[in-house]
Amino acid sequence: MAQSQSRVEGVVRAHTAVRGGMVRVALLVATVLLSWSVAPTTALDSDLYFYPARGSASRRCFIEELPEDLFVIGEYTYPSFKDRPAVIKIFDAQGDEVYSEDADSKGRFAYPARASGEHTICVDAGPSSAKGPLTKNERFHFRLEIHGKDEVKLDSGAKREHLSNLEREIEELDGKVNVILKDIEYSREQEKHFRDQGERINSRIMWWSLFQTLLLLLSGVWQVVHLKNFFRAKKLV
Repeated sequence: MAQSQSRVEGVVRAHTAVRGGMVRVALLVATVLLSWSVAPTTALDSDLYFYPARGSASRRCFIEELPEDLFVIGEYTYPSFKDRPAVIKIFDAQGDEVYSEDADSKGRFAYPARASGEHTICVDAGPSSAKGPLTKNERFHFRLEIHGKDEVKLDSGAKREHLSNLEREIEELDGKVNVILKDIEYSREQEKHFRDQGERINSRIMWWSLFQTLLLLLSGVWQVVHLKNFFRAKKLV
């Protein structure tokens, strides 16, 4: 009897743990959806296809608005890397080159944003003498993803092998929530910056309007005084 009762208690505890885990997942999903609906955020991933222009060397660039401490992880495929070499470069918010790599047929790269702002990812392709219609081999396929530090550590750590599916999903959702919260914080900073700029411009416009009004008043007074003196000199008054 005691053994069957302990089994029942074990089943109840296991069921409660599963329900608690599912509740955590549901809360995280709700947080993600709510954050997406409340504020505009940086896209978590994006697929890009393009064909480098034929003829002379060409450059194609993409801009990502990144908050501080987030990672850009890129994957690409470029079948014609031997016929037309290309270089992948990343420039930070100050315009300094922070990453450069020769493109292969397939590759992957990661870069941490050390400062908030616009980061530029460029593909420099060498000259091409190809003729005729474009082919799939000339196509450059980019996939860019934005991750938090915890997600990158989780992907690269051996700890991931020991996590259950539920724990893994929770960790991934946690990372996405952190990315969204970082992006919301960055959006608020940008909003404050633009609001301060707008207030400074409005203040300057107000003072300039007051200066113009004062100048017009002084000009009117001077004209009245000048006309009165003129009429007195001509003995018209």
